Amino acid sequence: MFLALTICNILFILASLYVAKREKLAFYHPLFIFLVWHFLAYVWVPWRVFVNGDWQVLTRMGVPLNTDYYLVKTILIVNLGFFCVLTGFYLRTGLRWALKLRVPKIYINSNAAIMVILAASLIGLYSIFNYHPVMGFHGETFNPMEQNEIGQTIFTRGSGYLFNAYLFISGAGLLSYFVSRHGGQGLRTMNWVLILGYMSFNLFKGFHRAGWVLFFFGITTLHYLLLNRRWPSWKIIVLLIPLSFAFNMSGADRSSWRNILEAGESTKVYVDKSIDRLKGSLYQNDISPFEYNAFQATLYPEEISYELGRGYFNAWIVMALPRVIFKNKDQYMLKTNISQRRDVTKTVGLCSGFYFDLYRNFGPLGVVLGCLFFGVLLSLLWNWVNLYATSSGGYEYIKLIYAGLIMFFPQLLRDGLGSLTQCYFFIMTPILLSLIFSRNNNVWQNKGYVYKINRKTKMMKTTTE
Repeated sequence: MFLALTICNILFILASLYVAKREKLAFYHPLFIFLVWHFLAYVWVPWRVFVNGDWQVLTRMGVPLNTDYYLVKTILIVNLGFFCVLTGFYLRTGLRWALKLRVPKIYINSNAAIMVILAASLIGLYSIFNYHPVMGFHGETFNPMEQNEIGQTIFTRGSGYLFNAYLFISGAGLLSYFVSRHGGQGLRTMNWVLILGYMSFNLFKGFHRAGWVLFFFGITTLHYLLLNRRWPSWKIIVLLIPLSFAFNMSGADRSSWRNILEAGESTKVYVDKSIDRLKGSLYQNDISPFEYNAFQATLYPEEISYELGRGYFNAWIVMALPRVIFKNKDQYMLKTNISQRRDVTKTVGLCSGFYFDLYRNFGPLGVVLGCLFFGVLLSLLWNWVNLYATSSGGYEYIKLIYAGLIMFFPQLLRDGLGSLTQCYFFIMTPILLSLIFSRNNNVWQNKGYVYKINRKTKMMKTTTE
């Protein structure tokens, strides 16, 4: 294991240096996010396991690994995927596709955008007050979900769509920030009420921390894209310090902020918990599926045949079907859970991650082809944004789309491509609806907003005439 780790980590460092030399990296560049995630998940955590023998996840699952074979197998699979993603990104295919992709000019109609924002926010509020026991009208005793035989949560009241519909506000928040830049004081006030209220709700609720952490990342990305800047200022970096502590405090105890604000409990207790967690933060598995991947490496294909796409079919199609249509949905999903194949005490909340999502479905060949294609798509997305970054008016909406897509990119890497539809359906719907309604409505242009290019700086600026 030591030899495999050493070789793969040296290659990772060399690849990172190559990317840093080749690219003008930004904090929202897909390769920068990808490199940071791979380092934390598959460079640091394997070393921690190797040095300390600290098997947190596998101990919790009750599955000891008595040989290095599966660890080395896991390391080789994830690094194979890593270098295939980089190879796909630097193929010229993505650039050629971006050059061929012709997009229309669209000036987002602020009136249409406001209607979409209000509709999405109302649906989100309905979800919050009817499906979330902490915030809702039903009190603490209400819970739309119950646990099945292996501890998975399934919906027994209502719909998973309505439970997650509060994420519509994430898309509405991005759209609100985008249109408020050229609006009056009322529009800007509505924007900040929506953004700060939504982040406060997620922090108070103590559930789905990604709902406010990644939302903040999306808003920050959009802000700096519109300014044509690659890195945040020192003021934003200073602001990240209390936000990071708030995130860590919520991670140490999901109900911490609610208990402090609502029940008046002592802040010191939760601060101490947060500090203890912070000291051991490098030993957490919030972002790394490495140990679970090592467990999966013992199953595929020795004990379980490759799923041949069944995992994606379940995630994209079966999970999307309402229980009214598919009444045996929960029983079907239970049969496909790998915890039924072993004596595993707890697999709930564990993710395959991007690489092993491909591996358990299609094997090593699937990792190679899937990661190559994924790298091409990242190249297409990034080149597409760059091609129109300094274009004249009518193309700014591309930055809005990019911010919406990149916002959940870190979660997509951790959870795997199976979470694709769950991540983006609620986020992108308000944005796409506003574009559809604005397609032939050049309201901003009619109001006199003219986009010009500064020839020296190649930056886009907006002036009024």
